[in-house]
Amino acid sequence: MKWLQRRKERLPVHPVEDEANLEAALGTARGVLYKHSPNCWSSAMAIRHIRAFMEAHPGIPVFMVDVIAKRSLSMDAADRLQIRHESPQAIAIVDGAVVWSGSHWEVTAEKLVAAIVAA
Repeated sequence: MKWLQRRKERLPVHPVEDEANLEAALGTARGVLYKHSPNCWSSAMAIRHIRAFMEAHPGIPVFMVDVIAKRSLSMDAADRLQIRHESPQAIAIVDGAVVWSGSHWEVTAEKLVAAIVAA
């Protein structure tokens, strides 16, 4: 996840690489599950908003799943949350429940703040 580096500092993203990571993401009290494709130009735009959100709200965890490398985990999350799988996609979770989800150009730092911080 080299592309998450900014100013030589690694942002505190929690990679979803196995079932235990997915459980942590889905059970978070307040956080974001972000589905990212490293091969997609709209994901490249969305990650900028994810970075901005992470920098402004470092206490709110962001869990990220690579939809290419970890497709089964990404699809499992969609099934368990009962939302359509898309990429890029940000899913705001409060007390283990989805309070907002958006994809493509809907993924903005402002929408995440409204869904999670203001909730």
